[in-house]
Amino acid sequence: MQWYPHAVTPNTTDKKGFATITEISRLFTLNRLQHAAFRRIGSALLTRWKKADDLNYLTATDVQKALRDDQVLFYLGGEGGTGKTRVIGAVQELCKSWRRGECLLKTALTGKAATLVSGRTLASLLLALKSSKSRSTLGLDIIIIDEVSMMYKSQLVELDQRLRNATCNTGVPFGGIHVVLVGDFLQLPPVGADPLYIQPWTRSRCSPTALTGYLLWQKFTSVVILEESVRFRNDPEWGEGCRLARLGIWTPEFVNMINRRVIRQDGDGKSVGFTLNGNLPTFVTPDNFTRQAINNLFVKETAYRLPKGQYPVRVVANFKGKLNGLSRSDIEIVMSLPDNKFGRMAPYLDLVPGMPIQITQNVRAEKLAANGTLGTLEKIIYQPGTAFRLVCDGVSGVIVKIPHPPPEAIIVRIPRGPLAKSIASDIDSDLFPLFYTSEPYKPCDLSLPLSPSGEPRKLSVKIGQFPLVCAVGSTIYKVQGETLEAMVVTEWRSQIAITNKKEQPYLLVSRVTSRNAFATLEPITPEIVAWAHPSKEALEEEARLKVLSAKTVAAMDTEDYQHSRI
Repeated sequence: MQWYPHAVTPNTTDKKGFATITEISRLFTLNRLQHAAFRRIGSALLTRWKKADDLNYLTATDVQKALRDDQVLFYLGGEGGTGKTRVIGAVQELCKSWRRGECLLKTALTGKAATLVSGRTLASLLLALKSSKSRSTLGLDIIIIDEVSMMYKSQLVELDQRLRNATCNTGVPFGGIHVVLVGDFLQLPPVGADPLYIQPWTRSRCSPTALTGYLLWQKFTSVVILEESVRFRNDPEWGEGCRLARLGIWTPEFVNMINRRVIRQDGDGKSVGFTLNGNLPTFVTPDNFTRQAINNLFVKETAYRLPKGQYPVRVVANFKGKLNGLSRSDIEIVMSLPDNKFGRMAPYLDLVPGMPIQITQNVRAEKLAANGTLGTLEKIIYQPGTAFRLVCDGVSGVIVKIPHPPPEAIIVRIPRGPLAKSIASDIDSDLFPLFYTSEPYKPCDLSLPLSPSGEPRKLSVKIGQFPLVCAVGSTIYKVQGETLEAMVVTEWRSQIAITNKKEQPYLLVSRVTSRNAFATLEPITPEIVAWAHPSKEALEEEARLKVLSAKTVAAMDTEDYQHSRI
């Protein structure tokens, strides 16, 4: 007998809207492993929906047992380009088809990743759960979290605790809600912390939170690792090199392929190289200071090429009086710091319409305007009566135009997709406003030089500024999850040792779909190749997850066979 929700009977016209797992799988042209992942998640949802009405008549103890019995804690893995986002899309379509769109919540560790799955950031979800009552989870059956390689154990623990409290099902992990973690643990780990799979007792300090987070991760035994990548279909040799580099295997052929893409200089100091598919490249570097230097150089060179009488527009952040009383040298130090020191807000911006930009705050992630979103500066909107003065920057020698008061807003062009709504009926839907009144999430403490008596000094600030930076240069963490049209690697390893991760060379070569979109300012050396290996723990976790994936897929194949015999 085929099951339908109580509100729909088989003889109603609404029956056509309730698609089967197979129908949606065909609609999304899922391959075998993608279908296996989708089927495992989809079956769990259908089972939960079928039992939903029955749960109303059970005791609290029986409800928790029922939720524990059919709960799925699932990990969807695979290298970039294997179609993880496509599986997420199929799950969303299933929920929509069954009139259960509100039951799915999609989140990600970064704002840009959240926009790619049309979701919200995990940080914003945790904040919402902390500040709201249990009704915030009404109708919620499944949470999907993308880019989990960067997830802290403490975040997994907090999510578990918040969901238990919000659902009042304190005896079931995550309150009985299905949780799907998505990502690739051979990409970048969380900043300054161990990834989920690291056993905390192997470290010098083992906190209760780290132990709880690790044990929660071990509950995710339903696993599918996707294997078929389509990202490199136009350059399979480059793709095969990236696949092996992900595992720490840098073949001589791939190294030679990379080093043939080094930009060299002739005797006059001019670059001798090649075009990158005709696209403006993103210069990618491991650290923020180099990124800032690249962007400053871009503004300087652009200023020299502007028509006579036109200048970059410098917008100084609103420090709200916090610079008053500081010496000139202190102010120069503060203004020279990169945006990451101010909660991803720049102390000043030099704006040129048409310049590439990257949004640095989660302005409206659900509207595809999030931290990491790339675009271009379209227009600067000044307040009535704005006056301008020309100033020569003492460091770069560039003449800039400073408006007073600061601009009210700017308009950026970002790729928001065909379904995006425009800010007005007669305006392109890709145009989006950003405002000078934006602020970071919390105040930031800046270290200043020691006082004459040797005492430490700091400045606590929460500046107001437009939430963007020039995007000619970008850091490796910012491009994780991106597929770039063209990129230039400025250096394989930063001189600031603490910023370096062994995964970064693989991440750098795998952000483009072919060698023709890639260039580097320096060759990849044998020393870098010897260093660029995933950790022993990461490779062991990859092997463990593949074993679990094989078991999960085999169990579903057996279930299919048994059903075919009935």
